[in-house]
Amino acid sequence: MEKKFFYIDPLYFDIINLIFINAVFFAFYKQAIAGLLLLRAAVGTPIVLLSFYFESVAHRVLRKAHSNPKEIKKLITIGIYSKLRHPIYLGRIFVNLGFLIIFPILPMTIVTICFIIIWYLMAFYEETLLLKKFGKKYKQYKKKVPMFIPKK
Repeated sequence: MEKKFFYIDPLYFDIINLIFINAVFFAFYKQAIAGLLLLRAAVGTPIVLLSFYFESVAHRVLRKAHSNPKEIKKLITIGIYSKLRHPIYLGRIFVNLGFLIIFPILPMTIVTICFIIIWYLMAFYEETLLLKKFGKKYKQYKKKVPMFIPKK
């Protein structure tokens, strides 16, 4: 009997992530905005914007980039997917890191670490589904293309 996979749309984690980021900010806003806020915003904001870049590029290559892996009919290995296997998850990691730079307080650090782990686990889980679906073709793709950090 074939084992069925349960898939949770990453969009739900995006919503939870933003709720936590906002909750931390509003609960600790006096600490969050204390000292060097403009400098931190100047560094953190471009990192957050970089996440939107990764997401938009991924969507240009694959219109349904947020699709459930079971619904994917064809393995996409062009465009940004020829450099990274998970550009959207990398973008989500940048969102968390950017906000951590802007608001470097312990609660934001905890939220960032938790969500980086979640994004990694989601990517890893999707890979198990795609490996099962595309087999040897996906295995070869994994050998050539890194998960998050592009090769030169």
